[in-house]
Amino acid sequence: MKYLSKFDQLNENVAQSKALLKKLNIEEVDGDYLKIREMIKGNEGYAFWFTKLRFQDDISMDELKNVWDIIKDKNGLIRYFSKPVVKLETLEDFLDEAEKAKIKRSVKRVINQFPSSQKKFFDLKNQNDIDLLKELSKNKSLPALIKKISSFKDKPSFIKAANRLLTTDLDNSFHKLLSHVEKTGASVKVEDEENNIIICEVDYPQLKNLGGDTSCLQFCN
Repeated sequence: MKYLSKFDQLNENVAQSKALLKKLNIEEVDGDYLKIREMIKGNEGYAFWFTKLRFQDDISMDELKNVWDIIKDKNGLIRYFSKPVVKLETLEDFLDEAEKAKIKRSVKRVINQFPSSQKKFFDLKNQNDIDLLKELSKNKSLPALIKKISSFKDKPSFIKAANRLLTTDLDNSFHKLLSHVEKTGASVKVEDEENNIIICEVDYPQLKNLGGDTSCLQFCN
């Protein structure tokens, strides 16, 4: 069995990219090929894959640069791909994997905040569980749910609370109230969206405008 070191494999990948150019009657000094080599410098394992996309599939350099930005994503998006990037046949396959990976990553970020007892409620192969966790990942009030998550002893009680959070227009209510307070000219002292609290200093006309009877207006869930 022939053993290839990582260095040999990289060289072989570059050689494959050059072989493809030769097959397509394209010079190795072609401007776009040189741009690809410069773009992936230090990551030659992608040489053939990008060369194929550009010269065989006719994908523009601008699109390839966008693909490279996704690959280099500092948050490691490609770690959530179901297969190595170079095993993906087309640009469409790559973009589809990227979208799925974003969902996987957001779901993981949510469930990683759960204690082990509550993590057991969820099966990441179950689409309903994935959909719920995905929606929770987009909700700004998720930290409030996380704070009391240990109180949920079974999955139905957690799902009930999660759905209540998702169906309550709490985020919008907070901003509407904050906007109303600001329009009165009141001085906002505390603006805590996570805990849904606004504390402001007002004069008497502002107080009446806000419908209060003290010098402090507090809005909370």
